[in-house]
Amino acid sequence: MDKTYTKQVFEKYFKKVLTKKLMFVYTIFIVTNMSFIFGGIIMKIKIVNLRRFICSIVILLGIIVVLSLVLAKPTLSHGDVEYKKIYVSNGDTLWQIASEQSKENPYYENKDINSIIYNIKKINNLQNSNLSIGQELLIPTL
Repeated sequence: MDKTYTKQVFEKYFKKVLTKKLMFVYTIFIVTNMSFIFGGIIMKIKIVNLRRFICSIVILLGIIVVLSLVLAKPTLSHGDVEYKKIYVSNGDTLWQIASEQSKENPYYENKDINSIIYNIKKINNLQNSNLSIGQELLIPTL
C-alpha cells in the first residue's frame, strides 16, 4: 500500500469533517508510521517528522488533561464526621432543630431543611417526627 493510496483513502472518509482546526490531527495520522484499521481497511502510516509528531501528541494529551480537569465533577466529602448529642426540650420540633442546624452546623451548609430532617431521622432511627422531652438526638458535625 503506497502513501498516495493511504492519503486518498483517508481523505475519502474524512473529507466532510476536515477543517483548518482538524488539519493538525490529519497531519498526525499522515506522519506516523502506525497501522490501524478504519472501516475494514488497514492503513499504514509513516512518521516523517518525529519532533512534530511528539509535539502533536504532547499537545493532544495536554488538551485531554485540561478537559478532564475542567469537566470533572467535584465530590462532596465531609471527611471525618463526628456526632454531637442534643436533648429535646419542651416545644422543640424536628423542623426547628433542622433550621438551627442549617445555620450553625457546617455539615448541613447549603442543604434543604427537608433533607436535614430526613438525615436526622435516619441517623436516630426515628419512624416519624414525634419527639419526647429529654430524648437524645445525634447530630453530625465536622
